[in-house]
Amino acid sequence: MSEVKCTPTRLKIRQDKEGNNPGSHDAFDLNAISNLLGRPKDTTFVDPHHTSFKCVDGRYDQPSLYTLGGDAGEFFLGLVVYEELLHVELTNPQVERILNSYLDQMEHGKMHW
Repeated sequence: MSEVKCTPTRLKIRQDKEGNNPGSHDAFDLNAISNLLGRPKDTTFVDPHHTSFKCVDGRYDQPSLYTLGGDAGEFFLGLVVYEELLHVELTNPQVERILNSYLDQMEHGKMHW
């Protein structure tokens, strides 16, 4: 893994508005969120250029970048945005070409779901 250049030392959490169920046993407050996130100095940062996106479903426990659906989720979101911005509907062969190009660019050579 390459050198990590991001080393935050502070984290500020702010609440813009009260939740739907204030005082409820399942409501989070700022202290609960702060405790959940931990201290920045205890966080392991990864290089986004050399790390895949993994799914937030709990299967993985190593330092990585996490998002809904992993690499595949980000890929599909990108297709949706592309179609909406250009007002087009991609064909299956076009999606296949884009997917193959995407996979060719990935260092780790596989897509995480």
